Amino acid sequence: MPPNPATNPNRLVHLWDATTGKELAKVVVEGLAPAAVVFSPDSSLVAVSAANGSIELVDAKTGQSRQQLLGRSRMGKYLEFSPDGSVIVACGEDGTIQRWNTADGTRLSTTEPPVPNLFKCRVRVLSSDQ
Repeated sequence: MPPNPATNPNRLVHLWDATTGKELAKVVVEGLAPAAVVFSPDSSLVAVSAANGSIELVDAKTGQSRQQLLGRSRMGKYLEFSPDGSVIVACGEDGTIQRWNTADGTRLSTTEPPVPNLFKCRVRVLSSDQ
């Protein structure tokens, strides 16, 4: 019998209060184990990417989903927020980069590499002008 997705430890992201040690929330990841987890600059949002390509923006205190960002399969391998937290960028294994508005989930752009799977991307730091 397959494990229950809501309790499978491989599909859960636990959010803890670092000061008190109290668990704040659990986030259930769709598909397989999370590919990436990153906090917004003000720590109010957590972006959790799943192997199916979706990225869930979650309230860091409650664990409630605010937005689900849909991208390509394996899109959220690397994630980064802009300095003001208004944009999130995801890089996929094929080198494609996508940007979304964190307030409403609108996809802002998609940049594809000249030769798929030849270039690998990782987002480290975004400029304030995005």
